[in-house]
Amino acid sequence: MPETIYEIEKVGSERATELVRDWYTTLDEIKASRVEISGPHADLLTEEQRLQAAADAKAQKAAQKAQEYRSDYEELTQGRNDAVRSRTRKLHKELMTVESTSALAEARKGDVGALLDMVDMAAHAGNPEFARAAFSVAAKRQLGDVVAAYFDKVAPEARDLYAEYSQAPTEETLENRLADAARIFAAPDPRSLIPVAAVY
Repeated sequence: MPETIYEIEKVGSERATELVRDWYTTLDEIKASRVEISGPHADLLTEEQRLQAAADAKAQKAAQKAQEYRSDYEELTQGRNDAVRSRTRKLHKELMTVESTSALAEARKGDVGALLDMVDMAAHAGNPEFARAAFSVAAKRQLGDVVAAYFDKVAPEARDLYAEYSQAPTEETLENRLADAARIFAAPDPRSLIPVAAVY
């Protein structure tokens, strides 16, 4: 079972790609299928009417398949998004949580130099909580020097976790790819499904 954000995204992307590929294969099969126009007055239909009847039949089948694939894609994507959100929350808690309100208050008042001093003093005193307060503030402000100092001097084991956390998709990205289902699996124009040679 995928655990990291990278693994979750990789597996989810592969499964989504497979669904999209299957959808287009299904569309090709519907387009290539032969449609028999039957009924008591079928022989009275003009060629244009026969084409339209065939188009309507194929469009109905394609619309049904589109809905099925869209539902599968939405379920897959929602699960993928939820897993990413859960992992991101876990990383945020592990990396950024500061129990000491005084340390956090001190860090929030500091500029880059002050935060670097906090990390240095915390490393010297063996106080990871004090250093984490400086790191948490620095990460939010995107102060790379402080973040690097924290990993170098206090918590080298957190470097990979932070790299993973930094690559987490934004909420907007998660919502957009879920909304993409309606566009990717839209029912096609009936006219696009009918090669003339396939109608009889």
